[in-house]
Amino acid sequence: MVALKTMHKHPLMSEAPADPATTSRAMAFWANSSRRHLPSTNRGNTRESLAAPHFLKRTALKPILSALFALCLTGCSLLLDAATSIASDIENGVGRLGRAEGSIHVVTHDAKSRAGAGARTITVQFDKVGALIVWYKDAEGKVLESGSTTSHSRFVDTAETIIVDKPIDSALSIELERRNGRAVVARVF
Repeated sequence: MVALKTMHKHPLMSEAPADPATTSRAMAFWANSSRRHLPSTNRGNTRESLAAPHFLKRTALKPILSALFALCLTGCSLLLDAATSIASDIENGVGRLGRAEGSIHVVTHDAKSRAGAGARTITVQFDKVGALIVWYKDAEGKVLESGSTTSHSRFVDTAETIIVDKPIDSALSIELERRNGRAVVARVF
């Protein structure tokens, strides 16, 4: 006995056979739309699924993103507070300090370029534990701006706590000296 298979039609399928042109267009649409969501195997690149998003592949965006990345790594001098600016000057000065024991290099910091309106004096404290604190004060001694950092302590040691008050118009000078192979803040004047 031969058993006959009965075919059940899906409720969404039409009774009439589909037009071949319509069917091929629909299949092409679905093939192209699903290709965006699946990794490609036809293009010869097996790592395409791990590639950067399409907006990062645009050539005009690459230099901008590279510059932004570099800015984030190095920092922007416009975003530095007074203490970080002095620490940056010290870092550059340590690079110019000689390697020989007893070498001396004086770093000069222009405090006026960083001061806000109304600042008359600058107070700088190099703490022996590694902190650098800066205060900008007005004529009455009221603190207008302050900042602190320890980033300079990677490059220099401070043998003792040094506090200096200076008029904003005069340059801040920091004398670095090579002692026992390390750069040390010897004087601030």
